[in-house]
Amino acid sequence: MTTHLKHFVIIESPYGGTWEEMRKNERYARACLNDSLHRGEAPYASHLLYTQPGVLDDTIPTERKMGMQAGFDWRAKADLTVVYEDLGISRGMEEGIKRAVAMGCPVEYREIGWPKPLETVYLAGPMEYSADNGLGWRLRYEQLLSEWLEIKSVLPNKEEAGIVGTPEEFAALKKTNLPEYIQKMKILKNMDLKFVQSVDAIICRWDGERMAGTVGEAQHATFHAVPFYIVCKREFHELPGWMLACATEIFPSISCLIGSLAEEKWGD
Repeated sequence: MTTHLKHFVIIESPYGGTWEEMRKNERYARACLNDSLHRGEAPYASHLLYTQPGVLDDTIPTERKMGMQAGFDWRAKADLTVVYEDLGISRGMEEGIKRAVAMGCPVEYREIGWPKPLETVYLAGPMEYSADNGLGWRLRYEQLLSEWLEIKSVLPNKEEAGIVGTPEEFAALKKTNLPEYIQKMKILKNMDLKFVQSVDAIICRWDGERMAGTVGEAQHATFHAVPFYIVCKREFHELPGWMLACATEIFPSISCLIGSLAEEKWGD
């Protein structure tokens, strides 16, 4: 049986700004689409569709105008314009609201409680070049985050165990059967990156170890506007410059990070 969605809805939410602001706005817009779909609607967000790489460049005024006009043209087919206002109402949104009113399209205002509370984090950090594959500190952090903040942690060590076996077996495979090792690493890479973009934040611990996939996770988190916190056991200036650029905030210990998150969650 086919279930028909209730309304064809135009989504209005912020988009423009700096590179970092646009990534945050994209993440928010995806959450708005999720909210609309769960209400039984058929949402359309031109600012997510037309700004994809290879379509239009929102930083070029003529292309931005072209994308906005295309979005306005779609509005004639909409049953409803929904304005998501957790992050405020931008000039582009104001223009969309004016167009909707002029066309007789109903306008509804919503908030979804954004940014959402921190519920799930991914524990990033060196594994291949770290003692015990970094499992020990991850287990400690998992317990502390659960006890103090009621936050669930995703540990790549646990998630990957069924694919690679023991760390010793996987390290040996790299020497004995490189093609099979690479194939498994591709599976792990895809799985880890999916976790990175689906959690509420990343917590990375670094104590001077050589890094490999952690740098990629930091880049992926930045692109998807996922907060990337670093617990650095060394002097902060010893962190690679790229990691410094990706970090949302750096802390000298997990207790300092937990204290900061607790203050953000509950206040003084």
